[in-house]
Amino acid sequence: MKCSELFLMTVLAALVVFGGQACDEEPFVSPNSTDVLDTDTNTNDAKLCGTVIGFGSDTPVPNMKVILLDNDTAELLAMPEQTSGSDGRLCISGLPEGKRVGLKVVGVPGQFVDTYQFNIRTDAQNEKIWIMSKSTFTASPKMAQVTVDPTKGIAAGGGYWLDKDRKEYPVECGTIEPLTGEADIRYFNDQGLPAPANLATSLNRANGYWVAANMTPGKVTLQLMVDGVAVGSTTFFAYPGEAISFGNIEVDPEYTENPGKCE
Repeated sequence: MKCSELFLMTVLAALVVFGGQACDEEPFVSPNSTDVLDTDTNTNDAKLCGTVIGFGSDTPVPNMKVILLDNDTAELLAMPEQTSGSDGRLCISGLPEGKRVGLKVVGVPGQFVDTYQFNIRTDAQNEKIWIMSKSTFTASPKMAQVTVDPTKGIAAGGGYWLDKDRKEYPVECGTIEPLTGEADIRYFNDQGLPAPANLATSLNRANGYWVAANMTPGKVTLQLMVDGVAVGSTTFFAYPGEAISFGNIEVDPEYTENPGKCE
């Protein structure tokens, strides 16, 4: 099982009273369903398939509406909305080959919050498409006695080096830094639980998890750092309010060995 598939409800509990500061930028608004973009390509033969999975329960969730987003702008693509089947499964065909896209699983009032993922290959066949329940979203910060700024964004993921078979290995002793915008970063302990800043100062060798709170809404880039050197990065969108984004940071392919092994 991949490390990234072991996310627990404790992701949001990593937020131990973060203090976000006011942002001078214009508020970022989730994509409007009436704003669409054309997939400008001559080869729309790719097919993306995946399963909508409940975050925390790790079980398929049926009847969830999934919207395709432009990976670079987060605007809606001119593609039909899809709904997960009784087994949580769905496929989106007619996509541009060799591209990456974003997905939004639309929240259901009182049940689920809007959940986003970006950088998904258009030819992925077994993608885990996460959806977070409202109860998880609201209960976790309370359990952690956290104050979350509702005008800021929340995201979570892992930092990994991939071998030639694309097996994930945590980047031990690596750190996560925002290249754009602001974010309060926290890491996890050996048990896969979030830890205060003074007890965990880097990615854990057992899991590689990170969580970012009070993020500047909009397009953000996080870097994976080892000894002050950026070894990987990811760019995605953070959303204010009842929404969360999921994403991992992979080490650049030029690294043939894990660059973050602790001494």
